[in-house]
Amino acid sequence: MDYRKIYNQLIERGSFRATTRKLAKELLGGYCEKHHIIPKCMGGSNEKENLVFLSAREHFIAHILLLKIHPSVGGLYLACSKMLYDKQGNKLNGKEYGTLKKKISDYRKSRNKYNDAGLARCSEKMKGRNKDNYEPMRIAAEKQRGRTKDNYEPIAIATEKRKGRNKDNYEPMAISAAKMIGRTKETHEGPRKISEKKKGQTKETCPGVAIMAEKLTGRTKETHEYLAEKSKKMKGQTKETNESVARMAASKQKNTRCEIHFAARWRNITA
Repeated sequence: MDYRKIYNQLIERGSFRATTRKLAKELLGGYCEKHHIIPKCMGGSNEKENLVFLSAREHFIAHILLLKIHPSVGGLYLACSKMLYDKQGNKLNGKEYGTLKKKISDYRKSRNKYNDAGLARCSEKMKGRNKDNYEPMRIAAEKQRGRTKDNYEPIAIATEKRKGRNKDNYEPMAISAAKMIGRTKETHEGPRKISEKKKGQTKETCPGVAIMAEKLTGRTKETHEYLAEKSKKMKGQTKETNESVARMAASKQKNTRCEIHFAARWRNITA
């Protein structure tokens, strides 16, 4: 039997099905596992190109196949041993492993501080902790302070990866954009919370707004790449052809109507 060919077909199927964990979960019924195509014990990396998202059963089969292809690699035996037996020492097959992992995942998802004593204790411990009164948070905040893409390599790598991504060429953004269509603070809790949080925030009262204002000062399409791209994209778009322009026009029209209404009322009061 050509184990290598079967393994490659399994990896191709997983790669073609989904490129992100979120999408793989949706397609596989809420649970998936990350698999290193070239195992880490054989020099494989955590780069996106070396990762594929598989169902628990597919992941089990992938490791059995790797063991058949490379029987002399000790690290593969360790990975398989974790999959082949449950906590009671009973041997599992692919189907049983998949069912067990799905049950564990469902159980973990259902846990919260209201129905689980451990999480309730943890939540109670964390209450009121911040960087001023809790040492680990202070250390973490201290480490993060002043890090930018110019002086910290992970941020530079992440920035480089994200460059040029949009909903037209990057699948997760397209999924998020599709989900957000039509959501407003009146119809959805998320936008409502954000709106409530941002209410009344100015650069004088909020450090985040102050930093953003400082960054944005003096930016134009001539000096900033993003604004140039946005300007090029928006050229020639009207409220008939672009949803954002339509919303802006409707908002402006509403504000104008309010101004006319209050102006008329003011004239009646002062007459």
